[in-house]
Amino acid sequence: MIASLVDRFGRVLTNRHAKGYGPFEARQTAVLVLTPQNDAVIEGGGLAGLCEVPIDRQKLSNFLQHCRDREWAIYHSPMSWSDDQLQIPIDTTKHMDALRKNDLLRKGSTGAELAEDLVLEGDHVLPERRGFNAFVGTGLHELLREHQRSRVIVAGGVANADTDSSARMAVEYDFDVTVAKDLVASYSRIDLANTMTITLPRIVARVMTGHEIHPR
Repeated sequence: MIASLVDRFGRVLTNRHAKGYGPFEARQTAVLVLTPQNDAVIEGGGLAGLCEVPIDRQKLSNFLQHCRDREWAIYHSPMSWSDDQLQIPIDTTKHMDALRKNDLLRKGSTGAELAEDLVLEGDHVLPERRGFNAFVGTGLHELLREHQRSRVIVAGGVANADTDSSARMAVEYDFDVTVAKDLVASYSRIDLANTMTITLPRIVARVMTGHEIHPR
């Protein structure tokens, strides 16, 4: 009963934000793609094999192509880790623990390479990050300001890890933030529902599907 009421409340918040949706101006809009790498999007394996809700690679690829057709700027934020970096305590990050235990997104591995069908010429590729937040150590904030991008659409990543962290930071930097809720992965459907219907609607401007962002 309580879960049903919470879900209903989350949907009300989402719908309220969606009503304020207006056309994205090409010169102002940036799309932030989190972890566009082989391990994160390979079907039936890699990170997708650990997630109850994996990223739909074809859907994400199609979405990005529509963004390019509209001349929206695309910024890719890859993530990797290595044994020589400072170890994050396992009990504080389920996502990082899963990556290390399954040897996913290891720096220099094939799985950490950019997915060729997602990252195309003309896109911006940020320096690899070691943590969840795409704004830390990548110069993303400065690039967005330099390119006069005031609206950021977040796609990719894991819902309650890098997606949540990067979207929150974008809000803190005073960007107008939209999260593409059906273009992210999640270890469980419950995690995805909590992030997209309860947590993020209280923080970002909009939580929408890719189709709602690109009505066709």
